[in-house]
Amino acid sequence: MKLTEVKSVKKLNRKKTVYDIEVENDHNYFANGFLVHNCITTSNVGIHYPTATLIDELRMKKDKFENCYDMKFTEFIVDGGIKNFDDIQKCLCLGAYAVMSGSIFAKAQEACESIVFLHPNNLNMADAIPSEEYYDKLKELKEKSDLMENEDNEYWDSYRKLSKRKPYRLYYGMSTKRAQKLTGGSGKVTSEGIAKPIPVEYPIAKWAEDMADYLRSCMSYTGCRTIEELRKDTQLIINGSGKNSYWK
Repeated sequence: MKLTEVKSVKKLNRKKTVYDIEVENDHNYFANGFLVHNCITTSNVGIHYPTATLIDELRMKKDKFENCYDMKFTEFIVDGGIKNFDDIQKCLCLGAYAVMSGSIFAKAQEACESIVFLHPNNLNMADAIPSEEYYDKLKELKEKSDLMENEDNEYWDSYRKLSKRKPYRLYYGMSTKRAQKLTGGSGKVTSEGIAKPIPVEYPIAKWAEDMADYLRSCMSYTGCRTIEELRKDTQLIINGSGKNSYWK
């Protein structure tokens, strides 16, 4: 692939500010000669459209369609790469009617797929211990350690090592081979999704409570009384930082 300099810049007759929502860990890729952010499809096939730019253009097309045909209530939903509270708020500010996320809910205690225990420095699922077996093993080691005269014994050492493990569950997207097989497919189609262990961090009720609080704060900072005002009256400013969103 050959990279070339930008030869010209065209000035628009209106303001157009968008925010490119990055994907954690895998940030910048080249698609058709342009440096953009990615999803796993981008990293594998080189085809991508920046999420925030896509949302902004969809909103403009939606407005044009409604004005031309005198129709209302045509809406769109954003899906892909939504990991944090701020990602959801940015999508709403850009005009999205709703936002979908997989990893946010997969981290909830109530999510499907069994919980296993892994060491944070070794996320190999082959080394995973099912939750029931994990707690039984912890209890057994603690009881054996308590029976020993010497407090610093082999059972206590094993107990300490085992207790450093944290709860995880296997998270996978619907385009992964695992999901293809579970939904009746052959699993032979090339995977464009992510399958990896992710930490189990919170009950869903706590996340929903935090989401409501952060959304209210976002609306307060932007002077919006309703979500509809947030979708229509908010301006986003691009910052070229490649760091995480809290640095932007």
